[in-house]
Amino acid sequence: MDEFSKMELMVHLKETILRNLDLLLSCNVIGEVQYKNRYNGFNGELAFYEDIVRRKGLTTRPGGVFIPLTSSSDSFYNSVYITLSTNVNDEFLYQHLCSVADLASKGAFVFSYNKTEAFEEWASLRADIEGKEFVDLPVPQSLRVFKFENGALALSSFQQFLNCTGFKFSLKKPRPIPASLKEHYLNKLVDFKLADLIELYLSRVILDGFCSLRNKRGAPLDIDLFVYSERLKRWTLVEVKEKDQSKNGCFGMDTRRIISLAKLSNAFSLPVYYVIREINNQHERRLKAWRVINFDKFIERIGAKTVLGGTGMMPTEAEVPTKLCPEHFFKVLNVE
Repeated sequence: MDEFSKMELMVHLKETILRNLDLLLSCNVIGEVQYKNRYNGFNGELAFYEDIVRRKGLTTRPGGVFIPLTSSSDSFYNSVYITLSTNVNDEFLYQHLCSVADLASKGAFVFSYNKTEAFEEWASLRADIEGKEFVDLPVPQSLRVFKFENGALALSSFQQFLNCTGFKFSLKKPRPIPASLKEHYLNKLVDFKLADLIELYLSRVILDGFCSLRNKRGAPLDIDLFVYSERLKRWTLVEVKEKDQSKNGCFGMDTRRIISLAKLSNAFSLPVYYVIREINNQHERRLKAWRVINFDKFIERIGAKTVLGGTGMMPTEAEVPTKLCPEHFFKVLNVE
C-alpha cells in the first residue's frame, strides 16, 4: 500500500470512530448547547495529549468516572467507579483502584482492550434505541471487563457488569443535532492521533453506552488523567479545561467540581493541577496559551464571591455556582 492509500485509510478509520462517537453523544445530551460543550471538552483533553504530553514525553495514565447508581447530585453517593486500561497488570492501576475503594461503595470496574488489535478485527456491541430499533457499535474483540474485589482484579463479563449496576445497554433517541455542527466537530477532531480517538471513543461506549442516560443514575464525575511528575517524583491528578478568560480576567471552576477535586486529592493523597487550554473567544476558540495552577493555590486565590458560570451538561437555564481566580496566578506552560 502506498503512502497516499495509507493516509486515506487512516482518515477513514478516524471518521468511522468519530461518527460512532457522535451517535453516542447525540443519544446522551439534552440539547445542542450541551453537545457543543461536550465536544469542546474533548478538544481540550485531546489537545493536551498532543501539545503537552507527547512534546514533553510525559508518562500518563487514564482517569476514570464515578457513577451514582441512584439519582443524586453527589457523584460519590452509592457509586461505582469505572476506568479504561490497556494493561490490567499495571502497578499504578492497582494503587489507583485501592484509592477509590472508600469513595465508590458499589465497587470498581476496569474495561481493558488490546491497543494493537487492528480495527478490521473489531467486533460489535448491539444497543437498542428506546427498545424500538437497534444500532451496532464497533468495539475491539479484546474488550473485557474486570471487577476489583478483595484487592485484586477478577475477570467479569458485560452482563455481570450490567447486573451489578442495574443498567441496560440501551440508548435514548438521538437529539436532532444540525448536520453542519456534526461535520464541524468531525473535521476538528479528525487530525488527532487515532489511538487517542479510540481511547476517547471506548470511554464513551462505557459511559454513554453501558451507563447511558436511559438508565436511572446520578450525575457522573470524571477524573481527566494522571500525570507522573519527574520534578515531584510522584503521580499527580490533572484537570484539563478549554476556556477563555472571564470579562474581569479570571478563570473559573464550579463549586461542585472544587469540592469533588478536594475529596479526590485527599483519597489519592496526590496533588492536583488545574490545566487550561486558553482560547481567544467562545466562537473562534483559537489557542492563546496553555496555563496551569496547583489546585491548592487555586483554592487560596479564589475570592469569597460566587458567580453563575457555564452550564456544561446541565440545562441552559440551570444556575451553576462558580468561583473565579485571577489569570495572573496561572503559570504559562511552555509547550516546546
